[in-house]
Amino acid sequence: MVDSVNQILKKLTIVIPSYNRQNYILRQIKFWKNKLVKVIILDGSLNPLDIFKNEIPPNIYYIHDNSTIENRLKIAESMIKTSYSVLLSDDEFFIPSVLENCVLELEKNKEYSVCKGTAIAFDFLFNKVNGYPIYTKLENYIVDQSKKEDRLNFHLGNYAMAVLWGVTRTNVFLKMLRAISKGPYASAAVAEMTCSIIGAWEGKIKVINELMWLRSFENDAIWWSFGNLQFHYWSEMPQFRNEFKRFISSIVNEIKSENENHKEVHDNIILGVKEYTRHCNSLKSVNPKKFPKPSNSLIIKFYGSTIVKIRVINKKMKFLIKRIIILLTGKDYWYKPIEELLNQIKNKNIKVSFKEVEKCIALINEHHK
Repeated sequence: MVDSVNQILKKLTIVIPSYNRQNYILRQIKFWKNKLVKVIILDGSLNPLDIFKNEIPPNIYYIHDNSTIENRLKIAESMIKTSYSVLLSDDEFFIPSVLENCVLELEKNKEYSVCKGTAIAFDFLFNKVNGYPIYTKLENYIVDQSKKEDRLNFHLGNYAMAVLWGVTRTNVFLKMLRAISKGPYASAAVAEMTCSIIGAWEGKIKVINELMWLRSFENDAIWWSFGNLQFHYWSEMPQFRNEFKRFISSIVNEIKSENENHKEVHDNIILGVKEYTRHCNSLKSVNPKKFPKPSNSLIIKFYGSTIVKIRVINKKMKFLIKRIIILLTGKDYWYKPIEELLNQIKNKNIKVSFKEVEKCIALINEHHK
């Protein structure tokens, strides 16, 4: 007998882009099999996954296409038939019951375009799953202004990552995918900002106080590896002026309704971007190390490229330093066992489905054996 969660999840499609991480695709298949949620995996690796078609559950659609993420998202656009959709990274987890509650929230409140839960981060170190708080601004976050431009300015001026990786009405989600597909851009953050702008323009945004998203730090972010430049710097750099115009145009063409003036919509999006830049500059004034500025210095460029190349080595070195400090002090100053973190956030009145999270933890442990 199919449970109520599965019945609600029949209304949802999860889109998972992936690139050269096929062992994580297998983990996703294990997690989502035998659920009625539709899962579309977009694998851009050089070679397809070594798995027989009959080994892939019927609710999971595996697409191998060795092309850009923009092209692969175009493929997903034609495959989505459900009322709601959501993006997910290939190494991360959503809690199914919270996805259900997000769908129910959108069904109940037609003026909302996006609903999301809260998040924690996890990694696998010291032969165990460790966790730490992340995106804490999501807690109780809501964008509920009536006017489109007011929602946009509030959301971008008080930014939290409440749209990307959020359950979205499919008509809005498809606008996001079509706009993103006009890339690539020199800043990987353009995809996130595209979703944020369209999400706020098309409706209200709500974060429910339930743990929904387990954000992985097992790997480097794929999107950032193709454009490691902060959005608010990119939007103002002269060499990317044509890219920025293309970005704005791709959004305006998707969101402008027949009775709206093109220039007014365009100008409102520009004002929203300026609000986001003001927000980022405000954060940097408090913490000068936040958002390091890009530089034309050959030394700094060399340093930056070297840092990217040795990230894996740095992770191993960080692991070693942590091990030494724990041996000397008996205390772990960075990570907590994920179970301890779950109890901590539960005490903040954030609902945690321990049973469902335990399934995620078991898969992470199995993956790293």
